[in-house]
Amino acid sequence: MADYPAVDRAERYQQAYSPGARVSPTGPDFRASFAAVRLDDSLIYQRWINDVEHKRSSARAKKDGFDHFVVTAVLSGTLEVDTQGSQQTVPSQTISVLDLSYPMTTRARNAHIVTLAVARDRLSETTAALVGAKGLVLEGTMATFLTQHLEQLAISATNLQPNEARQMVEVTLSMLFAAINSHDNYSRDLSKNFCLIKNYVEAHLTERDLGLDRIIVETGLSRATIYRQFRQNGGVSGYIRDRRLRRLAI
Repeated sequence: MADYPAVDRAERYQQAYSPGARVSPTGPDFRASFAAVRLDDSLIYQRWINDVEHKRSSARAKKDGFDHFVVTAVLSGTLEVDTQGSQQTVPSQTISVLDLSYPMTTRARNAHIVTLAVARDRLSETTAALVGAKGLVLEGTMATFLTQHLEQLAISATNLQPNEARQMVEVTLSMLFAAINSHDNYSRDLSKNFCLIKNYVEAHLTERDLGLDRIIVETGLSRATIYRQFRQNGGVSGYIRDRRLRRLAI
């Protein structure tokens, strides 16, 4: 792709990437190359990209119906992630986790990255914490291990037998869960969201129209995030019903 003029390179990369996002150059030195390998029902791919933006608008996210997560290891360079106004920089040797059912924008500068695209239905109970992760950046020792693992997996994926590929996806998801568990900021976000929802429910418990749709509007949290917080309570509706019964018993 580097043999073509910058404009032609951008157009050819856009053609290759068009199912997932709109691609735009962000500088005069646009460069992009990639290699992808099927890994059971997932996909792992390496990219070497510079001065490039990938954008998934709300309209595209609703239209294409992509229902999977992308777990991206930044091996070198930097990746900027913007998820509905929340901007984060993903430096080298860290992990980005994105839910493609949400709109988002990423920008890369001299980046070598490895991405694993995993269907939502491959997520087990141990990885249910990913549901609703609009933009999660993982750092620390476990994230470094996962980065190194994804790099080697991208190199070796073509040599795996089907049963080995399936097992490697499960191993990778287990490592991802370990990295999330060790991520203090994410744990604090979960607690913060739970308190926000709980306080809102308590303040409006006597109101007949209190329910999931109203909580989504008033708190700004996604349906998936609220479900994750109250899964063990039978969903937020079960939590509201339980709180009303308890209040009547007082």
